[in-house]
Amino acid sequence: MSESRYPKKGKILMLGEGDFSFTTSLLRFVDDPSCVVATCIETKDTITKKHRNAASNITDLRSKGVTVLYAIDATRLVKYHTLKDQQFSYIIFNFPHVGGKASIGQNRKLLKHLFC
Repeated sequence: MSESRYPKKGKILMLGEGDFSFTTSLLRFVDDPSCVVATCIETKDTITKKHRNAASNITDLRSKGVTVLYAIDATRLVKYHTLKDQQFSYIIFNFPHVGGKASIGQNRKLLKHLFC
């Protein structure tokens, strides 16, 4: 059985990345890495200090044409001019949660705001 590739058309929006390892892994299945936009809620400085592999993953992604954006709140995507008018065929939020030892209620609120 041959390995399926996606997407043949359209763009992929990655939300809530930590060290950008999920996006890095996803590229094995993407024909055109420039169709991928990877985001995280943290700033570049914060994420590279917090996650030891983040800097190398970000460098790898950018060298392949992936757009990497920082300080992006997944519940308020329309406020970012870089995302506002783009259409995405796939939106992937690999591990949606508010961070820390959050309650289920806070995580449900995050998902509700995301989908609204």
